Amino acid sequence: MGEIKSTMSSKELTGWIAYFELEPFGYEMDNYRTGVIASTVANSAGRKKPLVPSDFFLTKEKIKPDSPNQLETKLKTLASLFSK
Repeated sequence: MGEIKSTMSSKELTGWIAYFELEPFGYEMDNYRTGVIASTVANSAGRKKPLVPSDFFLTKEKIKPDSPNQLETKLKTLASLFSK
């Protein structure tokens, strides 16, 4: 927070806050926009139960970290792709 105080004026910060109110940005909006696209594509395939954007949101609960063995396997695979 100290850096913002020394590099951005109160007027500029107020401008960014106003801009965010008009055009939200950041992780949550990216998640929402991606969910809208994904649900539109999925629903156009003729699903019986329509999906909504939140069905496609990435949340910490849905993301399961890889185990050390899984990470090692992925790294070996990547290394083999670049060693040819």
